[in-house]
Amino acid sequence: MGEQNLKNIDHPVRAYALVREEHSPAAPGGKESLPSPPRLSIVVLPFANLSGDTEQEYFADGVTESVITDLSRIGGSFVIGRHTAFTYKGKSG
Repeated sequence: MGEQNLKNIDHPVRAYALVREEHSPAAPGGKESLPSPPRLSIVVLPFANLSGDTEQEYFADGVTESVITDLSRIGGSFVIGRHTAFTYKGKSG
């Protein structure tokens, strides 16, 4: 899909789309089954503590973890785990 400009990210991000060219096997009764829709994949990057108060770091991390947990309950979605997401903590663009 090429380079995409995303909100709150300084530089363009390369996006990809996967298109399956093969046909699904025929379903019983001679009807061809429809391909399943792509899974929703989400990553929640750690929230930044903009207060300057180091004790608020725990709050920002807690909000991030809560959002990850809530999103993981959406059926058919794939949410990147907190350990992977938190590797980006403190990094910018």
